[in-house]
Amino acid sequence: MKKLLVILLAMCMVLALATACGEDKPETNEPVTPSNGEENKPNDSKDDPKDDPKEDPAETEDPVSPEPAGEMIVVIPDVFEYDSSRVLYSTDFSEMGEWNPRHIGDDEDHGSYSTYMNSHGTTHINVELVDIDTPSGDNKAIFVSERYTAWTGITIDLTDMFSPTLWDYEIFAWVKVPEGQPDSLVQMSYQLTNYIGGPDGIANDDFKQWGDIDSEEGILSKRMLPTSLFDPDGDWKVAYNEDYFTEDGWMLLRGETSIISSNYDKIQVYVETGSGIADFYVDQLVILKGE
Repeated sequence: MKKLLVILLAMCMVLALATACGEDKPETNEPVTPSNGEENKPNDSKDDPKDDPKEDPAETEDPVSPEPAGEMIVVIPDVFEYDSSRVLYSTDFSEMGEWNPRHIGDDEDHGSYSTYMNSHGTTHINVELVDIDTPSGDNKAIFVSERYTAWTGITIDLTDMFSPTLWDYEIFAWVKVPEGQPDSLVQMSYQLTNYIGGPDGIANDDFKQWGDIDSEEGILSKRMLPTSLFDPDGDWKVAYNEDYFTEDGWMLLRGETSIISSNYDKIQVYVETGSGIADFYVDQLVILKGE
């Protein structure tokens, strides 16, 4: 009997042990950590382009700098630049355009100027387009000669160009006096005219000079030419700002002024001399609206 009980007890213990070993283990979503400490990842034979993008040469190149807003016009190196949006009037004198001689015409009353004559015995001056090396590079310029008094030169009517309200303006032009001419003060001027009694009435003229930009720096609207550019040794005078001259004798004039054009019936711009009657050339005249 005792042996039977021992056998049954042993069978119960084996059964209990088998039941305990056969129980299901709880599921887990935690990855199995291999012995090297790295997390297991799926082994996909195809590379994901998002995970390993290839370089696009177009994206790795340095970006191209954008073009400047507004065209820049360079007169000559090391002088000055200006934005083309400021330009009100510009000519390189590749053609005569609306420019005219400023002199006493045949149909005008010579009055007190009747004694003024050029070398040909006439009150006409010579204004023509000529071929010459110029700062603008077009190799054309206006040549003014056979002058008989300082105010004779070239003129243009630019009444409609100016703003009716008060505004600042700047002008520049390249000029040159040939060698051998008498010293003359080459300058840029303008004339403001009102007609008393209507367009056919009496002209009331006011003659003005463009003001100097910076006299201390030699940025002037008028200069004495030609010999005063040089010292007795033939060297350039430093006080004349060498950036504003070329080796072949061209000189850059720059001036500024303020005008209320609605106050006047007519506005004319001149290139002339303040003294002397030297022949002179003019190239690339530009008028800018103030900044």
